[in-house]
Amino acid sequence: MHLADDPRPSEHPPAPSLRLPQDVSREGTLLRLKTGAILPPRCIYCNAPVETPAREIPVSSPNTPTLSIKGHLCEIHRIVRAQVIVSVIGTLLMTISAAGFAWLRGAEMLIVLAIIVAGLLGAWLRAIVIRKRTPPLRVDHIEAEFLYITGAGPDFLDTLPKAPS
Repeated sequence: MHLADDPRPSEHPPAPSLRLPQDVSREGTLLRLKTGAILPPRCIYCNAPVETPAREIPVSSPNTPTLSIKGHLCEIHRIVRAQVIVSVIGTLLMTISAAGFAWLRGAEMLIVLAIIVAGLLGAWLRAIVIRKRTPPLRVDHIEAEFLYITGAGPDFLDTLPKAPS
């Protein structure tokens, strides 16, 4: 039986058309995205084809703390984004352990504080280095029902149509 012959109604409504310039387009280095649109099945950072379903990608915005868009990440960029969290938590746990061990061994408080400061700086630097590989997506501005987002890769943006004037 072909999919078209299936008498059951679809469990998932069809995705909005992505070929229309009004849904997803670019404006210079900004991704212009209509509210509710789903990005094409390519990594938003490197433009690699992606076969997995669209997922919620967090977007930072000063006005909306829990904003996300439906898009795709390749396996490499998905792992790199997860590494930020794991790396920072691991560095902080090692710092707490080292400071606690030094304190229990009778080290002076200045040494314990130095270990804590070094660990915090290390965690911060690790996060910066990893984030350079996948910059966070940020809302530049919102106009009517469109989000203008920074942080998408230039290769991804080059495949999108220019925003209508």
